Amino acid sequence: MIKQSNIWDKSFSICKQIGDRQGEGTTLNNISQIYSAKGDYDTALRYLEQSLA
Repeated sequence: MIKQSNIWDKSFSICKQIGDRQGEGTTLNNISQIYSAKGDYDTALRYLEQSLA
């Protein structure tokens, strides 16, 4: 799962650099889905909350 996490981190970083707020939200939402699938609901919720900000 670490490799996928690095990909999502890179995606988020790029979106942030270019000012793509929708892309930031989508990436954070996708990361939350990974944590949710792993059963880490607290972390998933934190990423979902960030995606709405």
